[in-house]
Amino acid sequence: MKLMFLNMIETLVFRAAFLLMFYICIASHSFINNQFPSFYENYSSGLNKADQSTEVEI
Repeated sequence: MKLMFLNMIETLVFRAAFLLMFYICIASHSFINNQFPSFYENYSSGLNKADQSTEVEI
C-alpha cells in the first residue's frame, strides 16, 4: 500500500513538472513577442517579401 502511494505521488510530481515546463515555454514565447515586437515584425515581413518575390509575372 505504501509503494502504491509513493508511485501515485511520483506520477503527480512528474505530471506537474511537465505541465510547468509546457507553460513556461508558452509564457516565454509570448513574452519574447511582447518585448521585442520589432524583431517579430521584421521576421514576418521578411517572410512575406520572400513569398512575393517567388511570384512570376507573365
